[in-house]
Amino acid sequence: MNKAIALAASLALLAGCGMFSDRASNDRSAPAVNASAPAPQQSQAVADAQKALKQAGFDPGATDGVMGPRTVQALKDYQQAKGLQTTGRLDTETREALAVK
Repeated sequence: MNKAIALAASLALLAGCGMFSDRASNDRSAPAVNASAPAPQQSQAVADAQKALKQAGFDPGATDGVMGPRTVQALKDYQQAKGLQTTGRLDTETREALAVK
């Protein structure tokens, strides 16, 4: 009986570490998670720009203060529409146009 419990516990541990995963070990369909990767930096200026972009009719995604790909694209679209240099960055010229400090 003790051997059966020990075997079951061992299998449970191995299953928890992904050893019995349905996915093949060479399947790269999902990106690897890097636990040591830094969290995206949040900025009040970016959050303010996201709010201003939304009010101007451009979709930066979530108002989270993170300069993600949707915010960059919204900035590019806004810059192009306003005749500004299209950089996708929250530069001085764009801040002034959006009235963001």
